[in-house]
Amino acid sequence: MGEGTVDKVLLIAGELSARGSVTYTLNLAKGLLGKGCEPLVVSKGGPLLGAFERVGVQVDRTDALGKPIYDLFAFRRYLRSIAPRDLKLVHVQTHAQLRHGLRAGRMLNIPVVLTVHHFFEPGETLRFSKKYLRGILAVSQAIREDIVNTAKIPRELVRVARTGIDMEAAEACRARRNPGKVPVIGTIGMLTRVKGNEYFIKAAREVLDRGHKAHFVVAGKGEENARLRKPVSYTHLRAHETSLHL
Repeated sequence: MGEGTVDKVLLIAGELSARGSVTYTLNLAKGLLGKGCEPLVVSKGGPLLGAFERVGVQVDRTDALGKPIYDLFAFRRYLRSIAPRDLKLVHVQTHAQLRHGLRAGRMLNIPVVLTVHHFFEPGETLRFSKKYLRGILAVSQAIREDIVNTAKIPRELVRVARTGIDMEAAEACRARRNPGKVPVIGTIGMLTRVKGNEYFIKAAREVLDRGHKAHFVVAGKGEENARLRKPVSYTHLRAHETSLHL
């Protein structure tokens, strides 16, 4: 970032719901603000929209994301409307939104980077143009190896950028903890197979069987909801299909 200039970054996200990639986007946007940049998030909106607005991050809501026919024209119109903002970079937050990111890169004539949070399904790959996609960030070394071996992406294009933890927020939570109360242990995110929530439930069962007192909560929604509820009845856990509001 040059002296006297403000870098402007377009962050393309999906629905702003309770999931790790959305927390990643929120922390990234706050970090960019702290560095003197101007992040612009484009998404379909969602229950965590207010969390972005409260920290001063601009979010443009558009229904163009995720509608294959309609978005061919609507998203193009949106990109033309933001062209005068002199954006410097497109950062796509999940590989599900890559086609929108590449379209933005072409229309705005700026480079694109992508963050990948999840493993690929067998046979799944990425379609991209090296002219605009300049790099891929993997949130772990295991994800990087999967991108290279499963998605068949050149190794030199992929770098590891691990998701960080807001230590100030963690310390504030610990300071508010009451040692006299039964601890609540939870997981929040999409209820999809790749998340491995069944292992959380099995671990909770083992903790309870050993006589420890604790409350366990699985918060989220997704196609695994019904399957995950089956073992909950005998582990004395409760699965809640809900949205998280910060």
